[in-house]
Amino acid sequence: MKKPKYHFKSKELADLFNTTIDTLRYYEKIGLLHPIRNPENNYRYFTSSDIETLGIVMELLRLRFPLSEIKELVTTRSVDQTLSILHKEEIALKQQISQLETTLSSIQSRIGFMNHILYETPLETIQLQHFPERNSIKISDEDIEEDIFEISIIKYMKENSITVPLVGACDFYALDLEHFLKTQELIVRGVFYYTNDNHYNHNYTLPAGSYLTLAFLSKKESDLSYKFLNELIDYMNDHNLTPKSDIYSFYMIDETESSNKEEHIIELQVLVSV
Repeated sequence: MKKPKYHFKSKELADLFNTTIDTLRYYEKIGLLHPIRNPENNYRYFTSSDIETLGIVMELLRLRFPLSEIKELVTTRSVDQTLSILHKEEIALKQQISQLETTLSSIQSRIGFMNHILYETPLETIQLQHFPERNSIKISDEDIEEDIFEISIIKYMKENSITVPLVGACDFYALDLEHFLKTQELIVRGVFYYTNDNHYNHNYTLPAGSYLTLAFLSKKESDLSYKFLNELIDYMNDHNLTPKSDIYSFYMIDETESSNKEEHIIELQVLVSV
């Protein structure tokens, strides 16, 4: 039996469409392709009809159609069916694009947050900064040990059916300022989670206003926290600034962003009346 003109063997067709011979055999098995068999050597020869069908299948696969819908469309297609399936896929793709745009916006927001901390925030320098309202998540009214903080966040997300980013965000603690002024002891009044990405539900809002801030590398976190807390308090006293909040201790860069503790940054913030 001679090979008909313009017909292809399995390998030739697989190479033409950048697929595999096994894939062609599977499409034959489920009734999408109907090759002619040579009775002498059992070779498959694919007709022009098969080539047209495979072209449609490959295009629909690129458009992310499920194979079940592709088979239905190829075997019983009409203009109305084709339009209906294309409209259905259009809706699905728009939803995916919307999700991707939200994810992209979230990543860009976190990149901006990290760049601001790393390249625009002077260390060991007291600044007076104005912040808008900042949405955050209150995780606990009490302190959480460092070793279990991440699992606490994940449990909170699961219990509340939300997803918040871990990388490029930060946890922060409300430290009882009045108690510290009297005793020099740090008492945690709340544990929070913050990112400037707004694509999540929040249960707490830091008020807008002027905040006295002081950022530092947290190599010796405990000693440095006391040192810089007192520097912040001295500055408020020297400049007649009245604190209007607890002192918030933000872990701007920590283990989530870097395993190198030399890179970890804490920023202290307190709302003041100017």
